[in-house]
Amino acid sequence: MVTWKEGASSYLVATGQTVTRGDRLKLSAAKEVSVAGAGEDFDCVSLSNEVAGEYVSAKNKNDSGTFVLRAAGAFSVNALLFGAADGEVDDAVSGEIQFKALTAATAADDFIEAIIWGAAGAGDNRFTSINDVNDAESINITATASAVNKLTVINAATGTDPQITATGTDTDVGLVLKAKGAGVIAVGVDGTGHDVKLFGDTASAYALWDQSADTLQFDLADILMGDNDLVKWGDASDLTMTWDGTQFVIDALTADSAIHIGVDGAGLDVKFFGDTASSYMLWDQTADALIINAGTADLGTSCEADAYTVGGVAGADFNGAVTNLTAVKGIVTAAS
Repeated sequence: MVTWKEGASSYLVATGQTVTRGDRLKLSAAKEVSVAGAGEDFDCVSLSNEVAGEYVSAKNKNDSGTFVLRAAGAFSVNALLFGAADGEVDDAVSGEIQFKALTAATAADDFIEAIIWGAAGAGDNRFTSINDVNDAESINITATASAVNKLTVINAATGTDPQITATGTDTDVGLVLKAKGAGVIAVGVDGTGHDVKLFGDTASAYALWDQSADTLQFDLADILMGDNDLVKWGDASDLTMTWDGTQFVIDALTADSAIHIGVDGAGLDVKFFGDTASSYMLWDQTADALIINAGTADLGTSCEADAYTVGGVAGADFNGAVTNLTAVKGIVTAAS
């Protein structure tokens, strides 16, 4: 008599046995299954209800993914489960640990989801993927030879946040998040974002993307840019600022662009320092005055009268040596 369907996870239910979905099953040398008892090891888990002499679909314990099991009593999420009577599972100790509960049981005969755990046999705690309810892969898990570093997922009580952390034997373990191809790593969706906070090594130092205010906020945090890095404004980079290693350059895309310091009627003081202590040029906005406090005010070798005006009247020509200046009602004349 043929008792096993080649190429399928279907087994003949042994004489005198009744199998219920979620039962732990033992497989005989003749490829017949019977229900595993309390503390007994198992080979597969039933996917359907069948009686003796019928074929039952079953999931082998070495298969990847999760298992649907029948509970012998109430237990919580993450409970370590042992084999109980009649093919069920329970958190009461009986033999070796076989599963870890992913969902809770509230009473006997509840169906729960679990993963292989402990000393349940070959393939324990080893997965190549985590599948959804349609058995499509949700998460792929790949192996690294001699791996020592890993991810740890930490759940949380009320009022606290769960965590995904890098752990392992190395002192410093980073965390890499990679998109595929030209894909992007998005936080939230367009029109519905999330706050993102980056903490520094100093208490209260952070950078915060505040989604409700559409604001990037820095507190006790510096922005460090290298030589020739550009800060750009405008849709077409209309204004750029850069440090080339020797000088700070503010450049405009188009001619006649303007930089305003303050607004009309509410300016700001602007002070330029010289190489000598106490030498400076100051635009004093409260006094509406340009103050030059320096050893010299160099107008070059030639400054023609029409190069500057006082009260709308052209000033004096400065050509060659100037021995004295005369100012009358704001009009400057020069003598050489």
